[in-house]
Amino acid sequence: MELLVATTNLHKLEEIKNIALKWCKKDIVIKGISDGVDIEEGLDYKENAIKKASYYKKRAAFVCAEDSGIELFSLGGAPGPLSSRIGGDDISHKTQRELILYLLKGMKMELRYARYHAEVALLTEKEVRTFTGFWYGYIAKEERGEEGFGYDPIFIPENETKTVAELGNEYKILRSHRAMAFKKLFEYLETNY
Repeated sequence: MELLVATTNLHKLEEIKNIALKWCKKDIVIKGISDGVDIEEGLDYKENAIKKASYYKKRAAFVCAEDSGIELFSLGGAPGPLSSRIGGDDISHKTQRELILYLLKGMKMELRYARYHAEVALLTEKEVRTFTGFWYGYIAKEERGEEGFGYDPIFIPENETKTVAELGNEYKILRSHRAMAFKKLFEYLETNY
């Protein structure tokens, strides 16, 4: 089975392939796209994921797309689906992390509670399904670690003292919001296709 993942984010695609190696029992070839367009205009992860997958549906029998973000409870769930665009479309992940740290400056750890949220949409010839994953933790007071991408250098999972970037990619593909959503997707494909 071939699964087209509607993303041009090479970090995300590599992570999804590694998640598949850990969680998928079915023989699935995962492919990305090279000519992507930014379709994340909605204010809802599920809506964004379905729109992205729908855009590429004619290219493969099985297409999936993922939208995810980080939600800070002390900021009412912001940045949420706008996580990749907070501060503007053309700023770096580092600048985005610095903005989050600035917004939380001086807050006690219990007020820095956050979660990653992922929605994965699967489109086949006969259905549209979505799969959800969450990962709870806290925002660190400074960046730490080298692995991962996005907000990983400032996200400390619950029951940990290190950031995801310090804990590493192997840790992440077993526990992350994206891993949990894709695990559900792979289980669904194994059972139904």
